[in-house]
Amino acid sequence: MEKIILLALVITLTGCIGKVNKGPQYAKNRSVYIDRDRVCFSVDKKRVLSNYDFSVMGKIPKVLLRGRSTHLSYPESCFMVPLERGVIYRASYMLDQKNYYDTFIIDSSGHVIYLWAYTDCPYMSIIPW
Repeated sequence: MEKIILLALVITLTGCIGKVNKGPQYAKNRSVYIDRDRVCFSVDKKRVLSNYDFSVMGKIPKVLLRGRSTHLSYPESCFMVPLERGVIYRASYMLDQKNYYDTFIIDSSGHVIYLWAYTDCPYMSIIPW
């Protein structure tokens, strides 16, 4: 009983580590643009996409897109990917030498629901689904 109380106390006092780290590799949360099966990391012609990973999250993550050392601007920063409903997707990418990430799911109606967009806890966005 004492161990449970001690564990609860430690978790409560620890809380969020900080507001600076908002995801893996200290990336900032930034939404990708979704239009049916079209995924755009940026729709701004001035922004340059240099690295990107787009994956299906699950017990075993599946990489759908990956690019390294690229220099792509809109519309080349958009890709066609068959997106399924009820699946959690994760995007990690670099725009203008800054790291970003996004996690979202497409519901049964086809609406995109962005996950963890307003959290200040860095470990919340890296929960293994």
